[in-house]
Amino acid sequence: MPQKKPVDIDILIRQADQAMYQAKLTGKAQYRIFNAEDGNKLRFKYKLIEGMSQALKNAEFCLYYQPKVNMQTGKVLGVEALIRWQHPTKYLLEPNEFLPVLAGNPFMIVLGNWVLENALKQMEHWLTQGIKLKVSVNIDSLQLQEDNFCNNLQNLLAKHPTINPKNLELELLEGGELNDLKITSKVIDKCQAACGVSFTLDDFGTGFSSLTYLQKLPVTTIKIAQNFIQDLHNNTDNLATIKGAIKLAEAFELGVIIEGIDTIEHGEVLIKMGCPQAQGYAIARPMPSEELPAWLETWQTPSAWNNLVTEP
Repeated sequence: MPQKKPVDIDILIRQADQAMYQAKLTGKAQYRIFNAEDGNKLRFKYKLIEGMSQALKNAEFCLYYQPKVNMQTGKVLGVEALIRWQHPTKYLLEPNEFLPVLAGNPFMIVLGNWVLENALKQMEHWLTQGIKLKVSVNIDSLQLQEDNFCNNLQNLLAKHPTINPKNLELELLEGGELNDLKITSKVIDKCQAACGVSFTLDDFGTGFSSLTYLQKLPVTTIKIAQNFIQDLHNNTDNLATIKGAIKLAEAFELGVIIEGIDTIEHGEVLIKMGCPQAQGYAIARPMPSEELPAWLETWQTPSAWNNLVTEP
């Protein structure tokens, strides 16, 4: 009769830790049984996070900027700062290829602070070139709900005194873990009062508590999620959702912008619906900071958008 292999205690403890971690990810009062697939996923996750930590030390991250405009007037409203990872052995990685594994991980705060600081540095540099732009930065809920978030923000702004805080906009992801709206609301109020920055509720319409967010969070703008733009001409539900979001924004006296305007036709529909403020590939793709000055000089509204009448 073959003898059983002795159990390696260290391996058993690591597997128990991995199962416990998976249980925590799914919520409180849960349990998970370790399996090899979970273990492989967790090892991949840890390896990727470790790679990002090293990438930060090696200065492999950079920011790209995507313009926001009024499609009707052609006015440039600002830009959104978007992180990229110039991976040494792959290619330029976009956020959806590495950020999701950071959900709930403290390194998200570290990376978020890096984005915020480097966006401010870029704003200051543009000012020396005579370029004054409003820049929006995505803020993870984990970062926002830190005890010292507002103080850190004040200290960062103090390092860049030439920047008008009103030109910094912080975007909160509606689908993010905005679990404690009371705390989030207090942080937003404090930052607006102490720093003068503005807040936008990003990806509006993707969550299940959109109306609650509008009631509880003192944001100044909503950004309608880009998935409602797809198949806009044929999808009456998406059209109704966008119209409803625009009406909600009006009722709460909020600004509204929509992302994902990838075709001229998208722009035409949305201008007529009363939502001319937008960003998307039909306007400009995200670009390195050094390319933005030339884009600003050559940007003009597509002729198809000229003289379109907004619906009442």
